[in-house]
Amino acid sequence: MSNVKELSSRVNALSKHSAENLLEIGLVFLDAKRLLNGTEHNQFLKETQYLENTSTVRKWERIGQAHLRLKSVSHLLPPVFTTIYKLSQLDASELDILVKNKILCPSVTTKEIDAELNPHSKSTSDPIFNVCFNEYATDEIVKEMHDLLMSYSSYCEVKTNDDAQEMIDNATNPSYVQLKVA
Repeated sequence: MSNVKELSSRVNALSKHSAENLLEIGLVFLDAKRLLNGTEHNQFLKETQYLENTSTVRKWERIGQAHLRLKSVSHLLPPVFTTIYKLSQLDASELDILVKNKILCPSVTTKEIDAELNPHSKSTSDPIFNVCFNEYATDEIVKEMHDLLMSYSSYCEVKTNDDAQEMIDNATNPSYVQLKVA
C-alpha cells in the first residue's frame, strides 16, 4: 500500500511542478517581450528554439500575462500547455466557476472547461434514425413505413434516396413498374 501512496504522491508533485514550470516559462517569454529590444528578442527566440514570433510564442506570452491569476491555483492545473493556455484566456470569474464547481483539476481538458463555461454552446445535433431495408422488403412495406414516418412529419424530416422513392412510387402506382436490368 505504501507503494501506491509513494507513486501517486510523486506523480502529483511532478504534475504540480510541471504546471508551475509552464507558468514560469510564460512569464519568461513575457519578460523577454517587455525587456528586450527587437534584435535581443530575436536572439532570445533563436536560443529557445523559437525561430520567429509564432502563435506559440504569443501563447506563452498570454500564459505569462495570466501568471499571477493562475499561480494561486497551480496545484489544480494540468501539466498541459494547451489547457493552461486555455485557462490563461479566462477572466477571474470564469476561473472561479471552475474552482467552485471542482472542474479545475490536474486532469481537466479544454473540452471539459468549455462544457462547464458554455453549456449551451455544446455541439448538439438532432437525433438521427436511419432505416435501411434489406432485399426482402417489398414496395408496399417501404411505402407503409414511409407513410408511417410521414404521419410524424411535424416532429421529423423524412428523407428518401432514389431507390426508396422508386419503391414508394411503385407501391403507389402499381401499373408503373420499371424492370431493372441486371
